[in-house]
Amino acid sequence: MKHKTELRKGFVTVEIDGAAPVGSAITAEGKPAGTLFTQADGRAIAYLRFDRAKGEMTAGDASLRWIEG
Repeated sequence: MKHKTELRKGFVTVEIDGAAPVGSAITAEGKPAGTLFTQADGRAIAYLRFDRAKGEMTAGDASLRWIEG
């Protein structure tokens, strides 16, 4: 059995500018990167693919940035 040593997907906190409905698809560079969940006060919870979650991302009319760390 292979053991994975690195997480590829997970829930993270992101900064959000604008509004998008819950369940919106998140895209980065035209590729699917995850799904948007709750949002409030300029922050949101998203389920992201870490390999695609770099730089600016979009969900509906909103722009997103991953808060790493």
